[in-house]
Amino acid sequence: MVRISPWFTKAWNILSEDIGQWLVIALVAGLLYSASGMLLIFAGFVIGPVYAGIHRAIDARMRGERPDLQHLWAGFEAVGTAGLAVFLISLLGTLGLLLCIIPGLVLATWWLLAVVVICEEGLGAWEAMRRSKEIVTKDFWNWMLVMFLVGVLISLGSIVPILGTGLGMVMGYLILTIGYREIVHGEMADAFAYAPAAGAMPPIPPMPPVPPEPPVPPEPPVPTEPPVPPMPPVPPPGESV
Repeated sequence: MVRISPWFTKAWNILSEDIGQWLVIALVAGLLYSASGMLLIFAGFVIGPVYAGIHRAIDARMRGERPDLQHLWAGFEAVGTAGLAVFLISLLGTLGLLLCIIPGLVLATWWLLAVVVICEEGLGAWEAMRRSKEIVTKDFWNWMLVMFLVGVLISLGSIVPILGTGLGMVMGYLILTIGYREIVHGEMADAFAYAPAAGAMPPIPPMPPVPPEPPVPPEPPVPTEPPVPPMPPVPPPGESV
């Protein structure tokens, strides 16, 4: 069952706990996303690998590694699968929107998880699109809400050009990955634990309890001085002693 609120909360926690690393990834992802517009309908061959790279960074973080740009660049190994999938989704979805808005929305919802499936299950582009449809169809309307949420995040992020767009992409893809793993693998988002990132500062151990001070022994009694004997009487003058 789709559970938007726990997925969003967990995505935000993962993002905020390594915000410095994610900002770098988001900045580069936003640059690539913006530059892909020059490719027109072929932009998917850049956007798809960017999403695959974001997925690699997410997967690394969930396994306790620190996400970095190497994960993002590694996503371009999937240009023939993730890139092709996003190209097909964009092309067919645009045709659906031109014919009638509703078919375009339906297709976009069906194929919402295509890149996630490619990264998680190693399927080809068309097989991943069919697998995504299979997963989404079981709770179609809620997945459509997820699609709108991801779109809103990217749109709001675009208020801050490049960096904001990249952060919206990262946050949206976090939600999709967490949702996929909960639905398919049963990893509940609100019980989803992951190891601390490598190189993270270890938690400060608690201070050991202070042992109680030993009791102070009583001071020994001070010996009393013997009494001073009385002085002998002084004889009166003229008397012999």
